[in-house]
Amino acid sequence: MIALLLVGSSMAADPLVWPSPPEPVRSECPQSSALIAGKPPPVDLVEAGVVKCSAVAEPTSSLAYLLAVEQYGRAAHEIHKLELEQMQNQIDWYKAELDKANSAKPWWQRSTSQRWIGRFEIVALVGLVGGASWGIYTAAGGST
Repeated sequence: MIALLLVGSSMAADPLVWPSPPEPVRSECPQSSALIAGKPPPVDLVEAGVVKCSAVAEPTSSLAYLLAVEQYGRAAHEIHKLELEQMQNQIDWYKAELDKANSAKPWWQRSTSQRWIGRFEIVALVGLVGGASWGIYTAAGGST
């Protein structure tokens, strides 16, 4: 019951959506450029000895880590999407089973009808056996 509540509440939440890139900041560099240790900055970043645009120099290892985190996030999203689909399939199956269990049964399959049918079968069987016994007894010349 608790699991169903958790799944239901998680399905009610908005799905996780990848963020879109932000609007460009004024005076930012138009493209990414590599800064190499011991070498001057790229020519398109410098004008008259002054840097002409704003940017952040990100260490290479940090960028590699951020890319790995992004890949992990995408993989986790896919895994959770599959788990949610599996849970939805289970919920649908249980709903179908519940509907089948709660559906109206024909009158001859209800327990009270089954008991009465069984009683009539016993009465008919006793009558048949009794009638056959009486017929055999009277045919053999028994007294009545």
